[in-house]
Formats: sequence, C-alpha cells, structure tokens
Amino acid sequence: MGLPLRSYWGIRSRRCGDGGKYLKVSTTKGRPASINLREKGSDLLVRAFAAVAPDFPGARLRLAGQGPLRRELEGLAGSLGVAADFLGFRDPVDLEPEYARAWALAVPSRWAEPLGLVAIEAVTRGLPAIVPSTGGLAEIVTPGTTGWHFTSADEAQLASCLRQALTHPHSIPNAAAAEVRSRYGLTAHTAGLRRVLRAVCKFG
Repeated sequence: MGLPLRSYWGIRSRRCGDGGKYLKVSTTKGRPASINLREKGSDLLVRAFAAVAPDFPGARLRLAGQGPLRRELEGLAGSLGVAADFLGFRDPVDLEPEYARAWALAVPSRWAEPLGLVAIEAVTRGLPAIVPSTGGLAEIVTPGTTGWHFTSADEAQLASCLRQALTHPHSIPNAAAAEVRSRYGLTAHTAGLRRVLRAVCKFG
C-alpha cells in the first residue's frame, strides 16, 4: 500500500537551515515533496515547532520544496508566529552545505514510509534525524544514537523530539554513521539486487 504513483513526479524537496540554531527537514529526491502532500506532515511539523520555539528564541525552521500547499503552510506558520523560511525548489548540489550546517533533520510523515533516502543522507553525514517510529525510516534511525523516533501523526511526541534536538544538539558518532553507510550504501544495495536476481533465475 502506498501513495498514488501520479504523486511521485516532478518535485524534489529539502528543508534547510542556516545561522544559529535551525531545523532541516527533507524528503527524498523524486518522491512526494512534503510541501505538496498532506501525508508528508509539514503542517504537523509547523505546529510542533511552534510549541517548542518560545523556549528557543534563536531556533528557525527552514523548508525547501514547492507545491500547492505552500501558501497554506506559510499562512499556518505566520498565524502561529513560527520563524520559518520557505525556500522553494533547491537542487541537490545546493544541499551539501545545508547538511553540514544543520543541527537536525526531521521527516514528519503521517504515513509509514517504506524507505527514507533522506534519513540515510542525513545520518551518513553525521546529522541526527527525527523520524516516525513505523515504516522503513525507523529501521534507519536508532533512537539516542542517530536521532529520535515519534509516533506517526503525534504532534506532542514530535514536539518532544524537537525539544530534545534543540536542548542537546550533537553530531552522530562516526562509527554509527559508518554502519548506516555500510548497510545502505551502493555496495550493499547491488549485492542485495544480485541475490534477488540469482534467486529469480534459480526458481523462475
């Protein structure tokens, strides 16, 4: 079960931050941009951020991506007094310095993502990730080491994770990042594909 295939075209989305403390949120390249589909939970993130922001005056939420929900989200952020920047579409090449400068990445999806490349991208760069506790994202992120889990669609739990990330900013240990890189890297991926193809050829 998943989202309609037609939802998967045309948008690459990233959430980025700069200067002081800020939050980076992202979706995978070519998948539904979180600014485009309600299932991606951007509104949930804005409200959760609004709940903790008063205790962290320097915190800022920066969102990249383009879609029909952008104006609605801008209005929501404005009504809640959230310091948020909507950056529009950004090329992947422009994201590396954002990964390097961000203190956390959040994927606020309401649905159980089968695999979140963006979480892999963050963790392998030493950036902690906040992800739902269901679906493939939960398999990538280890709570307390490479990030935090929250119950999908639970605004209070998401806010708690944001508070922890703001209170205890940290980089992921090199060994933990290397383990994720080894598990999800190109070598492991191609080895897995070979195993599947061999099984198909054997029993097909």
